[in-house]
Amino acid sequence: MLSVALTLPLFAATFAPIDVFPGDPAALQNAIDAAAPGATILVHGGTYDPIVLSKAINIVASPKAFLQITPICPFTTSSKPIISLSGPGSGRATINNFGVSGGVDGFFYCNGPEPLIVGGGFDEFWIVDSVIGATWFGLTGQAPGAPAIQTNVGTLVISGSTISPIDADTDFYPGPPSPVGISAPGSTVIVTHSSVRGGSYFAFESPHCPGPPTSGSSGTGIVCKLLFQTGSEVTGGPAVTWTCGGFPQGTLPAGPAYDANLATDIFANLTPLNSTVRGTNWQLQAITTGAGGFLFVNYDTDDVEFKPGLGWDFLTVAETFLTQVVAPGTSTLSFPIPDVVDLVGFELGLELLDFNLSLFGGPVITQIR
Repeated sequence: MLSVALTLPLFAATFAPIDVFPGDPAALQNAIDAAAPGATILVHGGTYDPIVLSKAINIVASPKAFLQITPICPFTTSSKPIISLSGPGSGRATINNFGVSGGVDGFFYCNGPEPLIVGGGFDEFWIVDSVIGATWFGLTGQAPGAPAIQTNVGTLVISGSTISPIDADTDFYPGPPSPVGISAPGSTVIVTHSSVRGGSYFAFESPHCPGPPTSGSSGTGIVCKLLFQTGSEVTGGPAVTWTCGGFPQGTLPAGPAYDANLATDIFANLTPLNSTVRGTNWQLQAITTGAGGFLFVNYDTDDVEFKPGLGWDFLTVAETFLTQVVAPGTSTLSFPIPDVVDLVGFELGLELLDFNLSLFGGPVITQIR
């Protein structure tokens, strides 16, 4: 395997990031409220209250930070969103390296939860290197689920992340159907090197024994207008066993992976081997056929265009700042990332054009933290 070291001509941000430190759960929201559009907030780990994201800003955590699910029972929803998107109508907002803390309260007097991320108001919303999902606790009675993400942004980008909904559950039949993983019926969704699944239904006793149940299903993975995925696993909720007298009798089918007007699975000839962290070497595996390929590195990845004879292209040509010939076969590309705090939030988009296939592979989309 060939190893190639490349130098990225990175450009530091105009303004230094805004620091948020652990201790005050409201500190992240306070920083968002004080930030100017286009700013980057650097979160130094910790756990924080749910946020309202109303500005086109980058929120980057290093080390990983968490947003706390807030139970708001009884006689209301089990939990409110961890992120409410309420953008100005344009621009891009990003979260990078976040997780979810806590679970969804199943107390008897609770209704179903709200989606973990909900809303819109942005041209783009990015989720990078994050894990978004939650589970129930203390179940009594029906437990309706909710999507992980419900949005109407123009383009939703999922990069290096794991997305799963709040699954439906119950202690009696019939139970509620399980939710979709991502509900974005009017949006373009780009999923790179990530995992997204629909909600899982529950195993249960059929009320029509010895016959099968007549309702219930696992959820769809992604509902959207246009779906582009590369190097990713997008699945519906799994198939579910039903029983009679406590004995397994059959299965309900798995949910569909997606529901989209156009869905394209682009071959992945570039695979990140680690995250883009300051002070480290960012490494990717490149695979090309007999004639090798040509690498494009860019800092703008929102220009999705079909180019006849070349396939789908995600990069804005005018903003490409590095090109490199890649040898045939399998190679490791290594990019040293300087330990410069002003690089936090810097966007990187990479594509590899395979000479032999005359096709672009799926993009790598990421952000320095």
